[in-house]
Amino acid sequence: MKESTINSLLEWAKKEGAMLDMIDVRYCGEDRGFGVFARRMIRVHEVFLRIPKHLMITAGLVAEMPAYKEILERHRLEAFPILVLFFYLEAKNLQNSFFKPYFMSLPKSFDTPLAYNNSTVEENIKMDQLPNRAKELLIKQQNEFTYIREQLSRALDNTNLDMDHLNWAWHVVNTRCVYSENPEHP
Repeated sequence: MKESTINSLLEWAKKEGAMLDMIDVRYCGEDRGFGVFARRMIRVHEVFLRIPKHLMITAGLVAEMPAYKEILERHRLEAFPILVLFFYLEAKNLQNSFFKPYFMSLPKSFDTPLAYNNSTVEENIKMDQLPNRAKELLIKQQNEFTYIREQLSRALDNTNLDMDHLNWAWHVVNTRCVYSENPEHP
């Protein structure tokens, strides 16, 4: 199942113009997922992988999509909340999504402390037993998640967000983001 999902993703990417001829994508085990391997030695400055811009999910790309553009014209959001909004909404309408092959390759769940029901993290984790630095990081993540929840609730004119789905979308963005400079959207 995992391999067929990745193969579908790679075929879709090639059909959309990705250059993947110099790499193999292999399953490396349950605790590691998939890895990208060169098929031969890569020379310095040699392009060995090319992904077309229209396949890169960036805040700028999302801001130009008609359904999201309408939301963002009413509610100004920063790049990270825009991406969470995209994954939250797009996954709910997956059958019609251009990015369906990519979404099908994403994890269905995460095993981080914040992946627990956000309102009961403290109940699931004995906060007083955590080292101070770990506690600080978890509290920082909780605050980030709360901020994202408030931003999306406002942007969607809906205070009844599906918290498990929002948590999933937050994790997808938080574990897969690669920094890319984005132009300001209106």
